[in-house]
Amino acid sequence: VFIPNKPPSAGEWGPAMGYGDGLALAEIQILGKRLFPSMSQFQIVSDRNRLDEFRDSNLVIIGGGKHNAVYRQLVEELRPGIHFFDTDTEDFKEIRNATRSIIYSSEYKNGKIDSDLGLILWCRRPSTQKIVLILAGSHTYGSWAAAQFLTVAKNVRPLIKYRDTGLELVVRCSISGNQVFPASPESALRRLGEGSGCDE
Repeated sequence: VFIPNKPPSAGEWGPAMGYGDGLALAEIQILGKRLFPSMSQFQIVSDRNRLDEFRDSNLVIIGGGKHNAVYRQLVEELRPGIHFFDTDTEDFKEIRNATRSIIYSSEYKNGKIDSDLGLILWCRRPSTQKIVLILAGSHTYGSWAAAQFLTVAKNVRPLIKYRDTGLELVVRCSISGNQVFPASPESALRRLGEGSGCDE
């Protein structure tokens, strides 16, 4: 599991997990243990330079591109149709398409976040055929919402048929204080790389 990292400070990189990113990590660990009881613990990594070390492993990426260089590297490799076009210096907070037009954005009320977006991207890396699961949020709550969505069996059942072709899905969740209320699909389910939604 690659978690967000912060820009170099005194020449070092380190974890920069937000509240929701930490809860997303916990949700995924619980789900992994439920589905694969004999599986050893996830290895949690924040060092972007270690991606090649895990070349032959299935990967879970938590958090968007501003604080997760591995997210940026894999999105560039995978070229999904929609994603956060964050860089290490730009934090767009919207999900955009290939022409960078805003497709989905968080909603605010009285200057506070009212609903957040989570992006779920599941595919196989072309270079290794290993699974990549990306859970990213417009804000940290969106990462948690994406993970929560995947822990509900009725949400996952329709996704099974895309396990080999890959998929991308945007979910939206309501926020109240530090609570994230159940995520619901914001977009039609899309096979990876498709320009239009799949029928669901």
